[in-house]
Amino acid sequence: MDMDRLNNLCLLQTFIFVICLPKSYIALEDVTGNVLQGENNGIIAAFGDFNADKLTDIFVIRENGTVLQLLMAVQEKFSQETFKSVPLYTSKISNTTITSVVPADFDGDSRMDVLVTRKVVGQNFTNVTIYWGIVGGLGENFSLPDLLMDQPLVLDANGDMIPDLLGETQSGQRLYFTSWNRNFTKIPVKNGTSESLPPLTQPQNGAFVDLNNDLTADLCVMSMLNGSPQLEMWLYENKALTWKESVPVNGMKVIGQVAIADFNGDQSADILLPACVDEWCQKSDIFVLVGNKWVPLNIGLDNDGLSWGFIRPDHTPVSSYLYIPITIRVGDFNLDGFPDLLTVVGNMTGSLHRGLILYNVGCNSCPLRRTFSADWSTWLEGHGDITLLPAFYDLYEDGILDVVVSSVIPSNATIIRTWKHKFDDDASFIKVMVSGLCSNDCPGGNEPYGVNQMGPVIRYSTTGADGNAQTGAATQLSQSAYMALQLPYTVFGLGQTPNFVDSLDVGIPYPLNGKPRHRTWTSIIPNSQLIVIPHPLDEPNSWSNRLFVTPSRLMLLTGAALLGTCGFVAGIVGILHWRDKVEDKKEKRQEAHRFHFDAM
Repeated sequence: MDMDRLNNLCLLQTFIFVICLPKSYIALEDVTGNVLQGENNGIIAAFGDFNADKLTDIFVIRENGTVLQLLMAVQEKFSQETFKSVPLYTSKISNTTITSVVPADFDGDSRMDVLVTRKVVGQNFTNVTIYWGIVGGLGENFSLPDLLMDQPLVLDANGDMIPDLLGETQSGQRLYFTSWNRNFTKIPVKNGTSESLPPLTQPQNGAFVDLNNDLTADLCVMSMLNGSPQLEMWLYENKALTWKESVPVNGMKVIGQVAIADFNGDQSADILLPACVDEWCQKSDIFVLVGNKWVPLNIGLDNDGLSWGFIRPDHTPVSSYLYIPITIRVGDFNLDGFPDLLTVVGNMTGSLHRGLILYNVGCNSCPLRRTFSADWSTWLEGHGDITLLPAFYDLYEDGILDVVVSSVIPSNATIIRTWKHKFDDDASFIKVMVSGLCSNDCPGGNEPYGVNQMGPVIRYSTTGADGNAQTGAATQLSQSAYMALQLPYTVFGLGQTPNFVDSLDVGIPYPLNGKPRHRTWTSIIPNSQLIVIPHPLDEPNSWSNRLFVTPSRLMLLTGAALLGTCGFVAGIVGILHWRDKVEDKKEKRQEAHRFHFDAM
């Protein structure tokens, strides 16, 4: 067999492997019974790795806002992830209900604590209590002496990597509450030298996010000026959060929570605002901030002759203790490199409330050259369910985002459903989590994971399958109030690229009179899950990342194809070698026979 035929066989073998790859599709499978095992009552409140085992747990509110439960992720060898229910907190204060939960390390001991906000029934003020984490649960607590007008925004205001709070007191004073040694110091928020600031909106609406692409988180909050809402921009300049501008919010009657991410892959933050143009949300849209104007994306929420729209908070079918503003949650569901959205819409009669995935698609005439297309074919509900809170969540820790949903069932109970994303595309990803204050020397022997760090900025660049540059950026845990349900990690979809990630940049907040803190890693393997540990804080060159690789289906099939090809070639070579040996022996016998014949 000549080499040309051998090469042709090799090409044929590889071609067979390629054409036999199944076509990609996206589908969801209800796996609630398998993973929650009967512990699916309640409302999703937050996510976090409470026991530092690198599995993300779910915090759940139960019993009409009086009980906080943990659905702790458990994964045995060679088995899929399940959850067991662990009690955390039961309110013993009469006439109060839990309104939000924020897990984070508020005292810097590398163990997760839990911030709980409560409201007294019939009152508008918010009480903030932090329960300090201990082995297996929660211990002592600390309550802010000030009642707040609303739920606070959790951020790192002073760059010490210990979460602080931004809130407004009963007297109308806007304050940072900076955390140190299990206590909080009140620092007035100033615009220049003035403490006279407009009141924040209720519900609180803001984010601690990189707005100017310098790898340092900035601040945006919504306030009221002369009865009209405006979005304030505070940039981290001159080594402090400094007011830059305020953008009026016009032409909207019911305003949702801002969503800020890099939606068009240019490594810059884009600000989206879901809203209703009329009082009753018969016309809903998503607006994008372009310059200082809000431009509608005209996403179109009509389907099969039915008109759909966002849900007014006062039309949420749940007990009055839970206030759910219009929210769009962000995640790259199809791993194409452009973040998608997840929200709740209702029909005009109010009889149906359903979760809706909005895919990020190209649009040359749109402001970001991107827009969002509704996937009406995918339902996130069981029969009779009314969706309250849907969220993206990596259920199997494989880099593919699944969906968890809190719903009201016909008996008026609240339940949780988990939907496995049966993703059969050949797309790659990188999953990044930035951790906290220590590496191998954590206090009390704690692990350096599971602290829910607010404000780290992550961006990447690589070369796409088409040969063009592909980039993206995100800020970890930029929002915390009103069931933001953000994940303590970032999943960047890479699409069908076979290339390494050229660079990964990570930046964290830095203090007054400090230097910017950021570091770049290069040549990251696709399908990697990275835990970045920025320790010591002021020595970025000493920061470490712990890498875990998840082989993709494409990698496995490619490996199988290569192994098959190599085996095939090795077999051919072996056969040819055997035939050569047989021919050699035959020739030697003929030579020996010829020698004896000549001798005669």
